[in-house]
Amino acid sequence: MPLPLVLYGATNCEDTWHVRQRLRESGIPFREINIDHDADGERFVVFINCGYRSTPTLVFGEGKFRIIVTEPTDHELEQALSQAGYAISAFCVSGGAAMTATSIPGYTYGTDQVSHSPFSVQDLEYLKQAVLFSPEDEAYLRMAGEVLSDQIEDVLDVWYGFVGSHPHLLYYFTDDQGNPNAAYLTAVRKRFGQWILDTCHRPYDQAWLDYAYEIGLRHHRTKKGLTDSVNSVPNINYRYMVAFIYPITATIKPFLAKKGHSAEEVEKMHQAWFKSVVMQVALWSAPYVHSEDL
Repeated sequence: MPLPLVLYGATNCEDTWHVRQRLRESGIPFREINIDHDADGERFVVFINCGYRSTPTLVFGEGKFRIIVTEPTDHELEQALSQAGYAISAFCVSGGAAMTATSIPGYTYGTDQVSHSPFSVQDLEYLKQAVLFSPEDEAYLRMAGEVLSDQIEDVLDVWYGFVGSHPHLLYYFTDDQGNPNAAYLTAVRKRFGQWILDTCHRPYDQAWLDYAYEIGLRHHRTKKGLTDSVNSVPNINYRYMVAFIYPITATIKPFLAKKGHSAEEVEKMHQAWFKSVVMQVALWSAPYVHSEDL
């Protein structure tokens, strides 16, 4: 029987996010303690790491049978899991690329299957300035990711209920006979859920820009339906992508307020989410707009 795993992490730690994602995507059960909110957990991490507040720190087992690893590489994490008795056949070491590229059909973040964005990292910096997106927003998005991580399906239920209740929006998921394609809706839903996590946790770098472009292409006639090999409406009108900013921003706030954070923290998470969604929808415009007008 595998040794139980406790992950000690911190809110603004990208390594914590990376390890958490790889564990989840590999189906490895674990308990997480955020040392930003748990004084005993913080003391333990500092003690174990000789005075350093090092995250993530992973503890397998209890007492003298413990295995402890701190800030592991993918290879070190794989070794620790193996030593702790976990089946790791599904845990592929891919040089840092997230495992979701293989576990969610059609999710190709960080792979060579993604089209290269016409926007540069410098373009993104200008876009951040235009929406007043700051390092504080990055921190509050990570907080939002932790808050939302176990509420993804509930959020998607709200969004899918909204789309399903408006025939002119559901239309974009219908076949050539005008019937909703349940398999298509289900496939998109899995990637939509991952998009929530990516919005909150992924570094906004060239890989993120490239995948934002890929998302735009998949809404546009360039690639719509190709990812899931479906015969559907060939293009999503861009006006509805812009309009959808409001419902996916307004409806997220109640979920951000469910974990006991202060009203100020909830508002800051919400504003960070709003800014990110506006930026992403702007980036999704690339296939719809002439290159000289971008």
